[in-house]
Amino acid sequence: MWLTVDLNDAPTGLSLDEYRDDHRELPAATGVIPAKDFLGSLVQIDYDGPIQPEPFNAAHACQVAQPGLHQRLRRHEEVLQLL
Repeated sequence: MWLTVDLNDAPTGLSLDEYRDDHRELPAATGVIPAKDFLGSLVQIDYDGPIQPEPFNAAHACQVAQPGLHQRLRRHEEVLQLL
């Protein structure tokens, strides 16, 4: 069985019941979801599967592929440096 971890962050200023899937941000973008703690938990359980960014955000989906890709890769690298 394969397990993939999807990382994202949440916008600031919303209550839990106001969050929607299409309001997700790039991992570690806002700090609402504590990426370092989350990744540390994966290390503690010896998780060795794939980790990928998953921002369901209309603004990110509408970006031209190349600039959007570079931003996502930079953010993914920043998150991985938290380990």
